[in-house]
Amino acid sequence: MSAEEIENLLDPGQIEIRRDGSGKPNIVIGDEEKPVSRFIRSFPLTSPNTYVSVWDGDGNELGVIENVRKLDESSRKVVDEELEKAYFMPRIRKILRVKELYGGITEFSVETDRGYRDFEIHGRSAVRMMGASRVVITDVDGNKYEIRNLKDLDSRSKSLFGWVV
Repeated sequence: MSAEEIENLLDPGQIEIRRDGSGKPNIVIGDEEKPVSRFIRSFPLTSPNTYVSVWDGDGNELGVIENVRKLDESSRKVVDEELEKAYFMPRIRKILRVKELYGGITEFSVETDRGYRDFEIHGRSAVRMMGASRVVITDVDGNKYEIRNLKDLDSRSKSLFGWVV
């Protein structure tokens, strides 16, 4: 995908994204302010800050931000906060326990950057390698967990992870 292929590309220097009085995001394009219902990443795992589409509450795409990092600081902060809520993905720091259950279900107990979590996955297809050492695990509820770098895990965690894949 390139900028030339996008119909409604938003110029980061010509827009502002801010919160209204109730804390909801709005986009200002020229002299018009519109409420934003959500931001959607085109490439959430491989390029999370590029080609982010902006949507209103009626299901209309208001435009696409080619690179969120090019927004002014306050607009970028609002977009980052909204994307963080929409794309909640705790980073696994330590694998504490892996237990195989019935029917191809595997239960994990992990320590993440957001605290202790228990979750279940269905089959090895829920574990996706993203390059040589990055891993994204999708649980049975669709939540995603990330191991940023397998090499950074302690030896027990690596061993437990190796048992799964």
